[in-house]
Amino acid sequence: MARLNRKRVEEIFTMSKQEKWAYPRIFDALKDAGVEYCETDLATHDIVYHGAGDAIPEPPPPEFTPLKPSASFAARGVKLAMERNKTKPDYMAFLEDMARAGVVDIAWICPHETWATLALPARPTSKRFPPF
Repeated sequence: MARLNRKRVEEIFTMSKQEKWAYPRIFDALKDAGVEYCETDLATHDIVYHGAGDAIPEPPPPEFTPLKPSASFAARGVKLAMERNKTKPDYMAFLEDMARAGVVDIAWICPHETWATLALPARPTSKRFPPF
């Protein structure tokens, strides 16, 4: 497994926003820099890149306003957000759409050659599900 290149990952998350890179380019660059997966907390915009047992946090942009994910999960909303982002890449609009669809965390993983997106809904709050 390739070593996680901290300097290159930090360059990617800065340059990709400044130059408005399309997602395939961002993910290809992250993979080349040794990123195996990354996680985004929608409410706080905390992003962490992981690879080779190391983790690199990305600070939220100064203009970020905390998001409040919907309490109900809408799979159709997730699909629409992902489709819209393919044709009109706008990361902040994507996060807002995902939050409206009830997503609280997003994880991008690259187990082999292709990235996969996992949209995680809010955890159940019913008293029928006791904490572990």
